[in-house]
Amino acid sequence: MRDYPPTTRSPHPRGRTMGSLLFALVLIAQTALAERYDFLPPKHLALVIGVSDYAHWPGLPGATADARRVADLLERGGFATMRVLNPDAKALKTAWSDFIEKASSQPGSACIVYYRGHGETLIDAAGGKNGWLVPMDAGLTQPSQTDFSRQALRVETLIGEALGLNVQHLLLLFDAAFADERLSDVKPALRLLGPSSGHPARQAIIAGNAFEPASKRNLFSTFLVRALTGEADAIQDGIVSGTELATYLGNHVGRAAGGEQHPQYAVFGTGNRGMGDFAFEVIAPHQAASLYVDTQPSAARVRILNIKPKFTQGMELEPGRYHLEV
Repeated sequence: MRDYPPTTRSPHPRGRTMGSLLFALVLIAQTALAERYDFLPPKHLALVIGVSDYAHWPGLPGATADARRVADLLERGGFATMRVLNPDAKALKTAWSDFIEKASSQPGSACIVYYRGHGETLIDAAGGKNGWLVPMDAGLTQPSQTDFSRQALRVETLIGEALGLNVQHLLLLFDAAFADERLSDVKPALRLLGPSSGHPARQAIIAGNAFEPASKRNLFSTFLVRALTGEADAIQDGIVSGTELATYLGNHVGRAAGGEQHPQYAVFGTGNRGMGDFAFEVIAPHQAASLYVDTQPSAARVRILNIKPKFTQGMELEPGRYHLEV
């Protein structure tokens, strides 16, 4: 956005906006939460991946839009977000490697990965289930699973490298359908947020079970956004925990899908890695606000220099930076 030079005439000190008041209230609320939950990670990193345009698999219209919407939400929540849309095999693996490198440079941080696309489950010789994330150019598993496995990203690889990270909290959100024996489905147990929540956490939520068809409906991402903007805050403490999120998504996605989609929740890792609980500060919904400017004299002309619509009292504006001339 272009920065405009200051005008020669300044607004009267009485000039104020509802936006300024709301911003101040948000800052006060965030400061209060930070002081109350000082055991939570101070830094946040996210990797968001969306794949719509598959060369060989059925397309998933809207998957990249879902990824953008989730990325926008996480950025508003303070996450430094890496966005990867419609990656081929090389780009998908490069994105994951870049994420691991960045997360490794931020010990003690909170990290989240969101993937929206096809998932696949392959059964190995011992009968074990192995999950895969499918890039844009991956071939089908038949006739050659070997070609597929060279292109797709194996969930076992993700889990192994994720466990090697020295981050405090890690949450994997797979908006896909697959099963993996390293991510056994467990029932999330809600608990009050306390110092134990600050212990290392390794959690995963998968949108669908093995062999369920990938949903072309954006149920998981829709309810994810609603959850993080407050609907999943069951305890009403201003925080959405990983277990609250898993409970909310399991109930709402499953019900909205009419029993055709069954979200799974898993805790992975050994020792104390599963003792903590991921924690999101509730993110304010992206809503327009009404702008009022109080001037003296009251007949003063008001202009907004960096948008085309003319100023009127009470006009609705999206959150952002506006340059006023009075």
